[in-house]
Amino acid sequence: MNQFFRIKPFYPACLALLLAGAPAAAQENRFVIEPSGDGFVRLDSHTGEISVCSDVEGQIVCRMAADERRALEEEIDLLEERIAVLEQTLAERPGGPESRFPTDEEIDRTFGVMEKLMRRFLGVMEDIEKDNSGRIPGTDAPDRT
Repeated sequence: MNQFFRIKPFYPACLALLLAGAPAAAQENRFVIEPSGDGFVRLDSHTGEISVCSDVEGQIVCRMAADERRALEEEIDLLEERIAVLEQTLAERPGGPESRFPTDEEIDRTFGVMEKLMRRFLGVMEDIEKDNSGRIPGTDAPDRT
């Protein structure tokens, strides 16, 4: 008998899973599933990811194909390199990596800017109060031109 027509114990479970997700799959047609050896291969038509799936102790387990694993490992290596560069940059900061707070000079400069801003704002508020002090509420300001 042909191997495609032999019914394996986990194929009914696969069929049940496919039928349960039929409405969503019919909308998107995202996954293509083909029998392969002792399991099946699942292709994600949106991302191109290939997974090899099999029945392990009554549960369907899918693992990434070797190509996707290699791409994922390369991405992990790139991220680890970026982390190493960031950690090195952090270690070279004045005060070392434990210094999470700004220096005294940075604090003084920040407060200087804030003080200047507040003085200007309060000056504008005083000017507005002086301009409005002789006015009757509900009337327009006099024409100054």
